[in-house]
Amino acid sequence: MNTLNCGHISRSKNKVNYFVNDITSLLYIIMPIFSEINLNSSKYHHFELFKKAILLTKNKQHLSDEGKLEIIQIKTKMQSMTNK
Repeated sequence: MNTLNCGHISRSKNKVNYFVNDITSLLYIIMPIFSEINLNSSKYHHFELFKKAILLTKNKQHLSDEGKLEIIQIKTKMQSMTNK
């Protein structure tokens, strides 16, 4: 968190999570990092879907009914890939 200068840490019992929620940090810090890493096939496909959702949000398309539906479809696709 301190190195990237974004996000926050949540602790509960024996679990620690790192979250980045703001669009600027996702676009200009997180996405470039993962764009430079060679991800295996399932992680790569998840990242491509994640990137698509972020760009929909950046372009304010998530505010339209069509954009909301597309983000829901992205989420569903990511969940189905995880459950296999």
